[in-house]
Amino acid sequence: MWRWDQGRLAYFNFENLRLIAKAAVELDLKSASHEELRGKTALPFSPVASNYLPWRNYQRIFKLMRLVIVKDNVAKPTQVAQLLSRTGLVTSDEFIHYIVCSHTDPNPAFQNWDPSLPPKWPLLFSLKYLLACRKIFPNHVCTLNEVMCAYQSSNFSGIEDETAFAVLLNNGPISEHILPRQDIVRQGRESLKFFAQLSYLMMPDSKKIAVNLSEEKAADLFRDLAAVVLDAVADPAEQISNLASLFAEGANEDFGFIQTDQDIILESGFTEGTKTQKTHLVIERNGSLRIEYFKRNPTATCDVCAIETIKTYPWTKGVLDLHHVLPLSSGVEIDKSGTKFSDLKPVCPTCHRAVHRHYSIWLKQTKNPDFSSREEAFGVYDKLKKEFKGVVFNNA
Repeated sequence: MWRWDQGRLAYFNFENLRLIAKAAVELDLKSASHEELRGKTALPFSPVASNYLPWRNYQRIFKLMRLVIVKDNVAKPTQVAQLLSRTGLVTSDEFIHYIVCSHTDPNPAFQNWDPSLPPKWPLLFSLKYLLACRKIFPNHVCTLNEVMCAYQSSNFSGIEDETAFAVLLNNGPISEHILPRQDIVRQGRESLKFFAQLSYLMMPDSKKIAVNLSEEKAADLFRDLAAVVLDAVADPAEQISNLASLFAEGANEDFGFIQTDQDIILESGFTEGTKTQKTHLVIERNGSLRIEYFKRNPTATCDVCAIETIKTYPWTKGVLDLHHVLPLSSGVEIDKSGTKFSDLKPVCPTCHRAVHRHYSIWLKQTKNPDFSSREEAFGVYDKLKKEFKGVVFNNA
């Protein structure tokens, strides 16, 4: 199995990682106090103890996410931290795909880093397994335990092609058999929940993970995923720095094979069609997310105009859209129970289009490529709701 960091899922949330990255650029995370980090990120960094600093408990997160390296006893920000700290340069999909394709076992973020051991890519295997299942068994929803059992029993490294995965799945999805010791299992589950923030994934509960792509697009994405293969060096800090440099070189990559088409972007009011805007729209059109949301909220009304579509259009269901309020570059939030729905708002198609046009106007006026934070995104959305004048009828 593979190592991760357990019990700290909130610190792997993309929006929180952006805040931690900004703190890494402005502070020495190795010597930063609890008060300093809480002030920069609003995260607790608990437990608070007078005899040691947050670095003691959180350095694995900083290193796993390639945010810092330690040099001359100082935590220095990497190129990954520099990019994440700036608004609109990196989307959640870009960053998470990078981690998935470059996370190896053994890993330089942990003690006893051994560059002589042959690497394996457990997260890449996991995403490939999900995509292969989606293509071969479209109606199957994988469990986290199933993914980990598949990795353990296959002895794959993660670089295998479609043919190898087809053979692996020849007799159907892998059964959930005996797993390794519980601490390893918990770490594996946390890492899968981390990449469930990808715009085309969702977790209906804490045990399952669903892919919302057609079989064809799942196959296309499978073929486009490739392991980051890097010559290993003895110094773990240097290895992390080299991996961070690779991300900086490819930071402008647009994962166009999973994005919505230009017509939808134009209809939504995003006339520029930037990568952040497209990522946002992928989330809003995640069918699995939509089904689960309205299963939990069957009588939802439009959050802007308050129209009750079930009463207004009694001959149909599912007229409302889902609007993702978070910054355009952000993925869906995941917590210990699965996908969070608090940042999704039900809106009628007309209001949804108007919301996106309002966003587009605001971004142009402020000359910003994206919202700088969750709070800013909610502020703009709340401002829009206050400006709504109600339904106006033409009585002429």
